[in-house]
Parts: sequence; C-alpha cells; structure tokens
Amino acid sequence: MQHKRSGWLAAAIGLAISAVAAPAGAAPQVLAMMASRDPIPFTCNDRECYALVGSFCLQRDRDVPGFGEPYEPNFTERLKISLTDSAGNISTMTASDVALKVHSHSTYTMVRVSLARSEIDRLHATAVAMQIEPGVSLIPLARAGDLDPQTPQEIALATGPMRIAASRFLDTPSVSADSARLVAALVNGLPESRTIHDDYLGAWNRVVTESVRQKTNSEVLERAEDSFRACAQYYEGSLRQCLLSHHQQLMIPENRKFWDETSGY
Repeated sequence: MQHKRSGWLAAAIGLAISAVAAPAGAAPQVLAMMASRDPIPFTCNDRECYALVGSFCLQRDRDVPGFGEPYEPNFTERLKISLTDSAGNISTMTASDVALKVHSHSTYTMVRVSLARSEIDRLHATAVAMQIEPGVSLIPLARAGDLDPQTPQEIALATGPMRIAASRFLDTPSVSADSARLVAALVNGLPESRTIHDDYLGAWNRVVTESVRQKTNSEVLERAEDSFRACAQYYEGSLRQCLLSHHQQLMIPENRKFWDETSGY
C-alpha cells in the first residue's frame, strides 16, 4: 500500500512542477473549456451555486493562471444555463443572460463556474445546470498594472486557429476526454468544505448511476474507477483533492500533445 501511495505522490509532484506559473506581472493564458456531453449540475449553498469544468491551455508560452484568476467566455451563447424553479419548471438561458463567474481552479486544467446566491434568487431558481457546447474559449480579465497584457492579436490566434485545433481533444468523444469528464463529475459530486471518510462507495454510486454506465465506454469507466479507488484506498487526505490531481494527470498529457501538434502556429 505504501508503495502505491508513494508512486501516486511522485506523479502528482511531477505534474505540479511541470505546471509552475511564471513570475507574476503578465497576463495568464487563454484557456479552452471542455465541452460537456450532458448538462453539468451545480452544487448550491447559502452563498452560491458552482461547478468545476475541465479546461486546456491555448497559449503554451503565457503564464499558468494562479488559483482564482477571473476569466470570461467568448461565446456566451454556447453556454446553456438550465434553471429549475420551486415548482419543478425548467427554463434555459445563455451565459449572457446571467451573472456567470469563471475563475481558474487547478492550474490550466480546470475552472470553477459559479452564480452568486443573489443571482440565483433573482432568477427564482432552486437548481442550476450548464451545458457547454463546442468551441468555447476563456479570456483572462485585464488587470491593472499588467506588465505584459494580452494583445488583440494573441487573443484572436488563441480563440481562433488554436481553439479549432484543440477541438478534437475537448469537443469530441474520446477515452481520454471522457475519462477526464467523468473524474470531474466525481469531483463535483464531493463537497468543497469537508472530506468524506465514511461513504466512498456512496460517493461513486451517486455519480456513476446505471444510466451513466449504460452510455459510457467500458475503458472510460475503468479509468475513472481506477482513479477513484486509488484515491479512496491509498491517499491519506481529501478524496476531492486527490481526484483533482488525477484529473490533472488525465488532462496534461493531452494538452502537451496539442502543444506539439500546434508548434507551427
């Protein structure tokens, strides 16, 4: 058991070292949002409703975003927000119709999307979900005092040709992408504020329902379950944080393939 835990920690440390941000002062990378196969349910509390979504770096030579960097999507009409009211009625809006906030969460591999409680109340919603259509990019908000801000030309390249090139990694079904989506769903199924120690199997079953199993590739299920079991059995700490690291391990190699393929841009 100790050997397996040590191997996992070594891998996680290696990934963290490879994704260290450059010195502060320059604008961070433009990111791409991973398209969702199904609507992503938000978790709601007294302050907000939120969800984590996979992302990709579209600018290898720009700074890795620090935790909590603010971003804005470029195609808000491709982010479909489903709102359920107290009577069970569902309405659909786009991101431009609501005060959606996006912040970096796990280097360039995951972002956090949220709606404040005041916005949820304004919309008379009791539950929120989001469908992400293909082709969405995330542009870092300009910061006062940036020593090296994003130029219009850089943004156009990242959100145009580079985002199109990234589509096969982010917008279409594949074992790697679908495994990352499922691990992200497992992360979203766990609370941010505490660690579940007593019901790991229940956490898995809440997300990987029979319906999910029926429409998911067996290799995808196996990869996601390997990550979940490794975290549940061998990691002494937060199951959620461990799964975040496994999500990184699924996303970073694919992002590097993308960089290698687009080195001529």
